[in-house]
Amino acid sequence: MYTIRELCKRSGLSRTALLYYESIGLLTAEARSESNYRLYSDKSAERLEKICTYRDAGVPLAEIVQILSHENSEEREILERTLQMLNVKAKEIKESRKDCRVAPSCAMRRVSSFGNRHKGDHGIPCPTRNW
Repeated sequence: MYTIRELCKRSGLSRTALLYYESIGLLTAEARSESNYRLYSDKSAERLEKICTYRDAGVPLAEIVQILSHENSEEREILERTLQMLNVKAKEIKESRKDCRVAPSCAMRRVSSFGNRHKGDHGIPCPTRNW
């Protein structure tokens, strides 16, 4: 059996997070110590590992509750939706990184063209903005 402190150390989560998980039905203390401390079993520790895995993958807590309460009935559908969401976010991040790489070189061309205005602006197009 684990105390809440031991489970916190094992999972890397705060006491507040574990108590919140308990309040929404994700985690349950199986017993109480003589001092009335919550005690968690190995099964609870394994369940917490699953919760952390889903959470780290971006699955919302409400959906984690569904996954763990329905024992695999909706798990695949929820995970597929989450995977699609992560793929969209990854694509957005990739595009943002691309813009970040292009923007500094574009800005440098613009700055250098300001010095050449007396010779005429050659109008180097910027791929991230319409100037």
